[in-house]
Amino acid sequence: MKIKKFTILTIFATALAMVCLSIQVAFAVAPTIVINDTTPLSYNENDDVTQIDGTAEAKDDDGDSEWDGGTLEVQITTNAEAADELSIPDSKVGNINTNGIDLRDSTTVIGNLNASEGTVTGSTKLTITFNSNATNALVQQVVRAMHYRNTSDDPSINQRVVTFTVTTNAESASDTRRIDVTAVNEPLSIRSKMISTRAE
Repeated sequence: MKIKKFTILTIFATALAMVCLSIQVAFAVAPTIVINDTTPLSYNENDDVTQIDGTAEAKDDDGDSEWDGGTLEVQITTNAEAADELSIPDSKVGNINTNGIDLRDSTTVIGNLNASEGTVTGSTKLTITFNSNATNALVQQVVRAMHYRNTSDDPSINQRVVTFTVTTNAESASDTRRIDVTAVNEPLSIRSKMISTRAE
């Protein structure tokens, strides 16, 4: 009887360990994204494309392979107007560039874009779906490669909010950056010339 009791206890302990292991595996670590610059980004009318945060961080502590099938979503979620633009200019950060709907590191495709050349306007969401070539380091470069501009000569000065969301294995994390847009008064001579031209 003692042997049987010992055997039962051993089987129970082994089964319990397997259950604990299964639970540990089931709870994967969520990815993280941090917009480190907490002050509003200052953007003046007619400025060129402007980097949203050059020190942003993004990673999945479970490893690079977690990004295969993972996504990065970037969207102006507050006060967007049609002239607002989010984009990924070529080679502004590392070798990150776009080619049609391909997102690349130099010539290696690391993901697909839902918008050609990674450019969206207004409140349209830019979604990047990564493949097996994506790594923590490359995803972080992509986040840092996001730029903003406004193409209007009369932009709204309402503060925009850009939301970044990363997702791996159905686990998500988000952070935001505010943008202050300043309208620039055109010189009187330019305005007069414009009015004169329209009158003609």
